[in-house]
Amino acid sequence: MSHAPQTAVIDLMTTLLSTTLGVQTSVLFPDSAELADIDYSLRKSIFTGLDAKELFCSMMERAEEKYIYSITDHFFSQYILMPLPEKKDCGCLLVGPYLTEEANEFLYNRAINRNRLTLETLPVLKKYYQNLSIVDPARITAALNHIAAFLYEDHHDLTIRYMTEDWNEQYSGWNYVPDPEHAFSIHVTEKRYAAENEFLDAVMRGDQVLAVRRFEAFLDFRIAPRYKDPIRDSKNLIIVLNTLLRKAAEKAVVHPVYLDEISHHYAVQIEASTSCLQLENLRIEMVRKYCILVQNQSLKNYPPLIRDLLNHINLNLSSDLSLKSLSQMFSVNASYLSSLFRREMTMTLTDYVNGRRIDTALKLLNTTDIQIQDIAYYVGIEDVNYFTRIFKKKIGVSPTEYKKSIRPA
Repeated sequence: MSHAPQTAVIDLMTTLLSTTLGVQTSVLFPDSAELADIDYSLRKSIFTGLDAKELFCSMMERAEEKYIYSITDHFFSQYILMPLPEKKDCGCLLVGPYLTEEANEFLYNRAINRNRLTLETLPVLKKYYQNLSIVDPARITAALNHIAAFLYEDHHDLTIRYMTEDWNEQYSGWNYVPDPEHAFSIHVTEKRYAAENEFLDAVMRGDQVLAVRRFEAFLDFRIAPRYKDPIRDSKNLIIVLNTLLRKAAEKAVVHPVYLDEISHHYAVQIEASTSCLQLENLRIEMVRKYCILVQNQSLKNYPPLIRDLLNHINLNLSSDLSLKSLSQMFSVNASYLSSLFRREMTMTLTDYVNGRRIDTALKLLNTTDIQIQDIAYYVGIEDVNYFTRIFKKKIGVSPTEYKKSIRPA
């Protein structure tokens, strides 16, 4: 198989592993600079003059093709290594670090004792373990066997070899970094904020699919609980999420009225939730709904005059929205306003106003029992016959016929 198809398959698999399992997945070579921080800079932050590069470089050099290597390091975290065909040119697929079970005090103590650390390093160890996903390694090896089927013509399930980190006595002379917690915190915090910004950027663009994917990647950075009650802790985190989403939509130039409406709605929903599962489902819904709000209400790409005009129209549908009235309100020439609106919106001002009024009328017909003449008045059209005419022009049926179709007798 040529390198181009191989690369496509490998890129797809690394993306799937990373997003579905929440585990760092990379294609690396023994001389890759990224190896130094593959352990989220844990070794670099605890010890002077040590990083993970030498360790993984030696493992990659020893690893043979058509084998999967399950690696347990000195901190009891796990990695999966798979050399790719023609390893010298294509490198190795490295998955990890991850854990197979939740970290606890027993693990912290084992790591401290095994690595001859002091209790001063406990905070940095806890942050490291909190950042790792809990994964069944069988899921990773199964995925790697699938990718091997594309890479090797004579494929059969790859044999798993087990490797452990070998420290020897040469490490006994290491010195401790004075403030390891600070060094580790900087590295993880920088990555977490970068992931947060990428997620919020997708929301600001109204891209639902990308926003959800980036939000799930952001969730890989676990935040230590601040309350003993897990529901209260989850609620507080989602309250923060609600604020972040509102600010992202605000940057997309969504009017504050809409922001306040959706923010208040979810503030009530958050407090009404009674389980962590409800809250987990709610946060994905929030990401999607804020993206939809941006899609429908963002005025970022319009000039200031059109922004102000659209906001006024959308928030005052029952008012006089004629070209004459609006040009006087915004102190501009009527013909200039008409041509500017047509150029920016690719429709006339009258067509836009009528379209927004009919959209609002549809919502009222679908959700209320208000009489048709009252709906017409509510959306700013006092002449019911005119309302019926423009409604039928846009929807294809009269308001009465539409109401009968959604609420048959």
